[in-house]
Amino acid sequence: MFERDLRDLTGIQRWTIVPSLHGQNVAEHSFMVAVYADQLATYFGWNGDRGALLRYALWHDVEELFTGDVPRPVKYKTFGGEARKWLDAWLTKSFPKGEWRKPDDAVLTGLVRLADCVDAVLWVRHAGNDHSNLLVALHKRFMAVLSALPFAEDAKHHVIFQLDAAAESRPSPRTDALAVDELKWSFGPS
Repeated sequence: MFERDLRDLTGIQRWTIVPSLHGQNVAEHSFMVAVYADQLATYFGWNGDRGALLRYALWHDVEELFTGDVPRPVKYKTFGGEARKWLDAWLTKSFPKGEWRKPDDAVLTGLVRLADCVDAVLWVRHAGNDHSNLLVALHKRFMAVLSALPFAEDAKHHVIFQLDAAAESRPSPRTDALAVDELKWSFGPS
């Protein structure tokens, strides 16, 4: 209880390879993922275990206490197989209650993955530099995660609309110059 190491998440910066005017640490990211996961679950009318959803959202990147923020392609190639077993053993020793373990509920984990995508899109959109290529990659990931969830298509379209509106909100001199307006958050061809 009250593990000191968890406070270290506030000092582990995310997006270290992305030039930006402001950073984001793992603790901030995990909090926002929990908020977005809760909002998405409410919007979709998901009746699963809300406590488990929030717990997983808050703990989903806790291994970054050991690894730091590793760019996505490297993370999944590096921490598979034996390295994953070793990392799981370290997490089990550090957090024996298993709060960090991925739940078996595919919809719950899908909602957290979608919330993770929402946080990434909104952070990158407001990071202060032209990240058009990164936003295109995040768009593909967001759409893949959203399309795999078992919710009504009209509800999914509304989530896309809401994300687009949030990404465009709060204009500032830092973000006005971003040239991603042509990016369409929609299913299929436009």
